[in-house]
Amino acid sequence: TKTIKPHWITDIKINPFNPKNVLFVTGYGIWETYNIFEEKVKWYFNNQGIEETVPMQIISPHRGAHLISAMGDIDGFIHKNLNKSPEKRHTPVKKTTLAIDYAGLKPEILVKAYDSTKPYGAYSINGGEKWIDFKSFPEKTKAGGVKSIVISADGKSIVWCTKDTDISYSKDNGNKWTKSKGNVPSGYWIVS
Repeated sequence: TKTIKPHWITDIKINPFNPKNVLFVTGYGIWETYNIFEEKVKWYFNNQGIEETVPMQIISPHRGAHLISAMGDIDGFIHKNLNKSPEKRHTPVKKTTLAIDYAGLKPEILVKAYDSTKPYGAYSINGGEKWIDFKSFPEKTKAGGVKSIVISADGKSIVWCTKDTDISYSKDNGNKWTKSKGNVPSGYWIVS
């Protein structure tokens, strides 16, 4: 028997027509039992194609896709048609995207920060259709260590704030980062 510690428990439902049938939702999906009153409860995980995720940030460029999402566990999506599910995830796949931004005057230029592997960030020059990893990352950045990332209106400067509130900037699409003087006070984020 394998023990799995559930996380992100969001809901428990009891079948009103069969109180022995209970479901609960976790970050892994939906667990179900038909013998909740027994000494040894048997749980089933009969999920396929279900992912519980969290939108970390959503942007709406004034040109291109209506929405571009940064999502927990599944990168994010390009939402070209708001009347149906998006067809394409961010590529290459990086798991959780923590922050995302676009250049106001050039909305096809985007930046994002993710938490799974180095270099923890990427940029796109085609509205998020394809992402190019930065060549490096700010000194104190580590997995899950991104507070926010923004890009200037002209798309030439990227500003990255770590969870330690340190700020760094790049003027060459993440090839090199320079630490800024000062930092962001706790509880605040940088925005463009």
